[in-house]
Amino acid sequence: MPDKVKIFISYARVDAEPVAEIYQRLKDAGFDPWIDTEELLPGVRWKNVIEKALFDADFFLLCISEQSRDRRGFIQKEIKTALDLWEEKLLDDIYFIPLRLEECELPDQFSDIQCVNWFEPDGWNRLEKALRIQSEKLIGNRPLKPQPPSPLGKTGTQAKPAPVVARGADQPDEFPFVTIKLNDQGEEISQSRGIATGKVEDLGGGLIIEMIELEGGEFWMGSTEADAQTAFAEAKRYKKDAKEEWYKAETPRHRVHLSPFMMGRYPVTQAQWFEVMGDLPAIEAKLRGDDHPIVNVNWTEATEFCKELSRRTKHQYRLPTEAEWEYACRARTDTPFAFGPTLSPEVANYWWSYPFANSPKQEPLQKTLPVGSLDVANAFGLFDMHGNVWEWCSDWYSDKYYQECKSQGMVSDPQGPKSGSYRVFRGGGWNNLAVICRSAYRDGDTPGYRGGNLGFRLVRIGR
Repeated sequence: MPDKVKIFISYARVDAEPVAEIYQRLKDAGFDPWIDTEELLPGVRWKNVIEKALFDADFFLLCISEQSRDRRGFIQKEIKTALDLWEEKLLDDIYFIPLRLEECELPDQFSDIQCVNWFEPDGWNRLEKALRIQSEKLIGNRPLKPQPPSPLGKTGTQAKPAPVVARGADQPDEFPFVTIKLNDQGEEISQSRGIATGKVEDLGGGLIIEMIELEGGEFWMGSTEADAQTAFAEAKRYKKDAKEEWYKAETPRHRVHLSPFMMGRYPVTQAQWFEVMGDLPAIEAKLRGDDHPIVNVNWTEATEFCKELSRRTKHQYRLPTEAEWEYACRARTDTPFAFGPTLSPEVANYWWSYPFANSPKQEPLQKTLPVGSLDVANAFGLFDMHGNVWEWCSDWYSDKYYQECKSQGMVSDPQGPKSGSYRVFRGGGWNNLAVICRSAYRDGDTPGYRGGNLGFRLVRIGR
């Protein structure tokens, strides 16, 4: 075959012998079958490896016999995952193939799916024909396969907003970008180009992490009382149960000084997470993708990622402080958003039917987007600071902390309260109102909290 397609073989242990024959037959025919007995190595986290193989597969081949048809165990999880993935396919796609190893009744849930009878003389021919017909469609839609994973995903996903200009170990790399300004109607009123500098961290296997240098300095952090009241009024337009204290926590506005640091150009992606950590958390089908931001990781796991990345690269990575995050998001602006007085679907992924100010309503995507895929950065060259996913920060959360900072007149490199129950996250997500995605909005939860709209990005200290 001009390009091998991947076939995940799901089976119960009782059927291991005939399934091994099927595996070899598929391999000899030029396909790329996956079976646990051949692919799982000692010491790996087998559940995560199996889950990744399921997500990567072009076909799901379910082998059934009289003895295995009612078996329980991990095979049921494989079936459920495959059925979820099948929902994302086109109606005429061949993906989920029940294969009867012997004469037996199919489980009721597969009664409307045409099966293959392996025990019949034409069993192999029928299976091979289905695989080859669908393979031709698949190969025709992915002319660049195979490819190593990239920081922005698999073949066919949107390319990076701009190429990195590598300058060598002693020189900063360059990252071209485009930024825009909006009016309160959400209309573009200006566009400019810039070049950010920073460093590229090579993870191997075609994956990189891009870090943008930020010079630091002074800025106003938080909201004025008037801005917080405006935000609260905006929230009440759509959510009658919005609470004023959520917005009061952004006050008082206070002066902050930050030392230079590097911030991730994008949130950490699922491909980057898997490369560093070796597994993925459970992720809803519509949120999956190598180039999509990692979600469903708690604060503790995000900090463990930073530690492991630091160990591997010999560079110091950590979560941003809340002050660093807001400084990076604002990019020298004092408007509600880095793009001006409002957001639009052209610059951020939020719940578009709940806009801010006079921006028009639109049906929301209701899922994450690949990082950087809107092609618009803020003035620092950072993408997706508003919406797509919330981002963990290192600080404990306190609605009184800003008052403590204000009383000091100027705070330098604030680290947040010394203790607390919640950790901060910032930026809003794909399923939040635009008002939640403002530069100043604060939220948090317990360090063990996970969410399908919650990820993180990195800070790097030093060269």
